[in-house]
Amino acid sequence: MFDFSESVYGKELTIEFISYLRPERKFSAIDELISQIHRDADQAKTLLTSGRG
Repeated sequence: MFDFSESVYGKELTIEFISYLRPERKFSAIDELISQIHRDADQAKTLLTSGRG
């Protein structure tokens, strides 16, 4: 969930997956993992704002 700051403690949530971004993989360095997380987040935001999924 991006740009969300409301408290949902004690509330029931429904999560729906809309798209598969990439397969699982191992990273040889933490910096590579951090970079991939940023790319994944950017791709997810693009999918969510474009209505494609």
